[in-house]
Amino acid sequence: MKNKIIIGNWKMKLSVKESVELAKKLQDKSIKLNGEMVICPDFVSLIPVAKVIKKNKVKLGAQDMFYENNGAYTGEVSPINLKSVGCEYVIIGHSERRQYLKETDELINRKVKKCLENKLTPILCVSDDFAKQLKLDLKNIRIFDKQRIIVAYEPLWAIGTGKVITREQVLKTHQKIKEVLEKIMSPKIFKK
Repeated sequence: MKNKIIIGNWKMKLSVKESVELAKKLQDKSIKLNGEMVICPDFVSLIPVAKVIKKNKVKLGAQDMFYENNGAYTGEVSPINLKSVGCEYVIIGHSERRQYLKETDELINRKVKKCLENKLTPILCVSDDFAKQLKLDLKNIRIFDKQRIIVAYEPLWAIGTGKVITREQVLKTHQKIKEVLEKIMSPKIFKK
C-alpha cells in the first residue's frame, strides 16, 4: 500500500497565533502517522508556522501561487518565495478559486508547470468534471524523476451541504481519475 498523505487546507479560518498553536499541536500527531502530513496555512502564517515545524515530519504547503517566478504582479505570491520559506507543496485549482476568482484550466495548467519547474509538488484539485479538468490542467505536463502531482478530488455537491461522500463513491471516483490519468499521462509515472 502506498503511503498515506493527509493535507489540511486551513483556508482563512485561523489567525497567525492560532495557526502557530495548531502547528505545535500537530507535531506530536505527525510522528505517529504512517505517511505524510501537509499543512497549508494562509500566506501570512507560512513563516511562523514554518519555524514551528522546521525539525518535524509535518510538511508545509501553500494555498496557491502565481505562474511566474517574479515580476510586477501586485498581490501575487512567487513559487520561489514559497520555496524559500519552506513550502514543498502548493494547492492549485481549488474549487473556490475556480468559482469565486474565475480561475481557468489554462491558468491552472500554467501554475502546475511552474510548480514542477520549481520542484514544488502541486496538489491539483478537481471536481465532478475531473476528466475535462485533468486533460486541460495537465496539458503538455512532463514529470521527471522524484517529481509528483497529487490529484485531490473535491465533490462540489458535498461542499458546504452537510452531505458526506461515501467510501464506495471515493473508491469509484479515484479509479475513474486513475483511468483518465493513464490515458493522458505516461503510464510509467504511476507507482503500483
